[in-house]
Parts: sequence; structure tokens; C-alpha cells
Amino acid sequence: YGSSSRFFTSYLAYRIAKRNNCALYIDVRDIFSETIRDISQNPAFRLLISPFIAQLEKRVYHYATHVNLISKGFKSSFINYPGTSFSYYSHGADPMFINTVTENAWNNKNKLKKILYAGNIGEGQGLHKIIPEAAKRLQGSFEFEIIGDGGAIEKLKVALERKNVSNVRVSKPIKREQLIEKYIHSDILFIHLNDYEIFKKVLPSKIFELAVTGKPILAGVRGYSSEFLQQHVPQSYIFDPGDVNGLMNMVTNIEQEKNDSHSGHSIRFAENFNRKKINKEMAKSITELI
Repeated sequence: YGSSSRFFTSYLAYRIAKRNNCALYIDVRDIFSETIRDISQNPAFRLLISPFIAQLEKRVYHYATHVNLISKGFKSSFINYPGTSFSYYSHGADPMFINTVTENAWNNKNKLKKILYAGNIGEGQGLHKIIPEAAKRLQGSFEFEIIGDGGAIEKLKVALERKNVSNVRVSKPIKREQLIEKYIHSDILFIHLNDYEIFKKVLPSKIFELAVTGKPILAGVRGYSSEFLQQHVPQSYIFDPGDVNGLMNMVTNIEQEKNDSHSGHSIRFAENFNRKKINKEMAKSITELI
């Protein structure tokens, strides 16, 4: 068994399986070659490293007995593996976050309503392309709280300074117990992916964490993430990545529907996508190969 959250972990599993002539179960959480191709600013990585990694990936997946795709959006990248069986066990909701479901999503009684983002602040999230302008236009009615760290945090801080906004607070990552409290005392939960082709295929684990809270989710996503939210998370308000006008329209919709309760939907989501349940089903599929 190997997971491709880091590609060379799955490649190592492939080499060991091949050497021992045994079955191989690969869990695909990221398509590394496509991520490099779409995100890297280095031409050498895009033109040389990405194709090289893609060839190694093909060896792994052609040899694999079974491949689990954590996102159904990845299916289009796996059409040329006729001898491999596939499953689609996704991320799940962690039990410690399931208890954050609230009856009243619009809890903040202060003048400024809070939009919370908690997670990685990297090029993949593209927060520097959306939050500064959105915060400027929402000044006086909303504040943003950004919790996290990553390779694009300086880009975000510079963009905020240029816009001269006073309603954005950026802080370091916190413990999960503290994060739950932040979710409870926020009005809107925010998720955003940069407008790259690979991100039309992914399904971020953060979606599962946010969906069980009952809070409105303001989501700048495309592709399979958008499809999943529309199908399973009624309290999601979706706009195109980087589209500030779209974000503003969704905030207006959230305000108009602020008294609607989504706790019932959140409870059903938690039941359907409980991480323990998904892990048990996946473990069963692994043992069936033995």
C-alpha cells in the first residue's frame, strides 16, 4: 500500500511491490506531474521534471493492482489503465470537527461579521489574488480573519498593504481545538483555490472540515470541487476563483439567507462522510486483495 500525497512514497511502494512480486494498492491524493506542470514558475520544472515524473507515475499505475482516487475529478487522468481497478474513497470529516454543527449559523452579534479562512497560504490557494480587493469592498461590514502560513503569505501581506485595508487579520496556525472555537464564532467560512487546471480535478480535505459546521461556505472553486459542493453541501456559495464580483454577489446571497438553518444537512453530511466510516470501507477493500 502506498499513498501519492507525496509521489515518491507511492513510487517506493511500487519498487518494493515489484521486487517482491506482490500486489500493489495505490491511494492517489495528488497527481504530482500535473501539479508541477500547472503551478511551477520554473520552465525547467514544467518542461523537464514534469514529463519525467509523469513517466514514473505511469509505471506505478500500470503495475498497480488497484488505485483509489480520492477525487472523482482525477478520473480523466486515468483512462489509459485498462488492467487496473479503481475505487473512489474520498476524504472524510474528522470526528472532532463533526461536533461543531450549530443550529444557528449566523452567530456573530457584533457590527462586523467575520469571514474566516484557516489553512495553507500558498500559490495553490491564491489568497493574494482575492482577499485584498474583497476586503476593501467589504470594509465597514465584514472583517477577514486569516489563520495559516505558507509560501505565498508575503504576497498576501504585500497585497493587503497596497490596498491599505484595515479589516484583515493574519495570524499563525493554531491548534485544532482552538480552530473549532474559531469556526463556531465566525459567520462565513472561506475556501479558495487558484485558477489552475489541476485544481479543477482536486477535492480539498478542507471542504469536509467546513461542511459539518452548518456555517455558510464561501467557495472560490471550479471543476469537481464545485460539483461536489453543489451536490452535497447546500450551504455553499460558489464563485469563480479570483472573481471579486462573484464573491460580492455570494456574500449578498448569504446575508439575505442568514436565518436559514443548515444543521440538518450538516448532520447528514457528517453521517455520509464520517472519516472513520470511509477508512473502514477502504481498509476492507485493501484486505480483499490479500
